[in-house]
Amino acid sequence: CDPSKLQSIIDRVEGECDEQGRPRSEIFAELPSAAQYPDYYRLIKKPMCLSIIQDRLDAGQYQSCEAMLKDFDQMWDNAMYYNQE
Repeated sequence: CDPSKLQSIIDRVEGECDEQGRPRSEIFAELPSAAQYPDYYRLIKKPMCLSIIQDRLDAGQYQSCEAMLKDFDQMWDNAMYYNQE
């Protein structure tokens, strides 16, 4: 998969805003603080965030679009699992 195509996916995700104009991706930019959310790292076995995805793309670690999308799925799944009520 072309790295520029993968970068465009990241750019699109980062460019999405809510009704107030705030980036929806802001909470996914970095991993949660271990000091503020110590339980996160007990509950989530494979932490993932946009900065990790970007770093992997920059390092050429994605051999396919599916590999990067798998990391996005992991990030969403982590958020859903951690924030379930």
